[in-house]
Amino acid sequence: MKQVICIVALVLLVLSCGQDNFRNTPPIPHISFSPPNGTIETIFTFDATGSTDAQDSLADLQFRWDFEADGTWDTDWSHETSKRKRYLEADVYQINLEVLDSDGAIAISTAFVEVDAFILVDLRDNQQYLTIQIGSQLWMAENLNYDSQPGSWCHSDSDQNCRTYGRLYDWYTAQFVCPSGWKLPTTADFDQLISFVGEYPGDQLRADHGWNAGHNGNNSSGFTALPASFRSSVGSFSKIGSFTYFWEVDEFDQDMAWSRLLFYNRSDVEHNYQNKANAFSVRCIKAY
Repeated sequence: MKQVICIVALVLLVLSCGQDNFRNTPPIPHISFSPPNGTIETIFTFDATGSTDAQDSLADLQFRWDFEADGTWDTDWSHETSKRKRYLEADVYQINLEVLDSDGAIAISTAFVEVDAFILVDLRDNQQYLTIQIGSQLWMAENLNYDSQPGSWCHSDSDQNCRTYGRLYDWYTAQFVCPSGWKLPTTADFDQLISFVGEYPGDQLRADHGWNAGHNGNNSSGFTALPASFRSSVGSFSKIGSFTYFWEVDEFDQDMAWSRLLFYNRSDVEHNYQNKANAFSVRCIKAY
């Protein structure tokens, strides 16, 4: 009887050791991505095919991604090993990858990707412009400063004003002055911009510097509108600091075209028509 008990105990011990030897271990996540860095125009590919598990094959593993490390998973669990992502704002982003094996064990891995602002290079004169993604639109974040003659001027004929505020263009010139792949915005383009930034659009579009004392905007949109003023159809320049006009492509009639006005002490953005011979700022938008 004692011999039988010993044999049973030995069998249980062997089984217990076997269970320890085959205890499930968590997977080992691995993140790779290409390109290694990029801009707000870049579509990144994030890949988890380097992940491994001691018990499961890659095909048995499931993955989910949080592309901004904001605590919300951007994808559901899936056997797909790669995902594509485009970021709309320049920043350094933390990416979290969570891997689940067939026995329910989970492990997480983290990586970082740097996203820069898209720099527009005007190949006509090699000038560079910052751009800003606002909603689904990509705008220049600076006024155009391409020297198109005739039809454009520096405020007060000062080169320094051109470097700070960009050039001023009559409407006829503004139609064709944006770099290749970019365009003069339509009324609908500006409407979409203003709708996206929401309440008090003038404050959100005005730069946080350069305006009359005490009347800078908060520039929460990144649009960075400066008080470039304008040149009238008779050749006189209004004082810098109080307001700025931007041309739209849409005509009102034979002599007038639509524009947008930002004023230093107003939170709205005025939509009005002006003489096509006036010279206003030009802010180009990406043409898709």
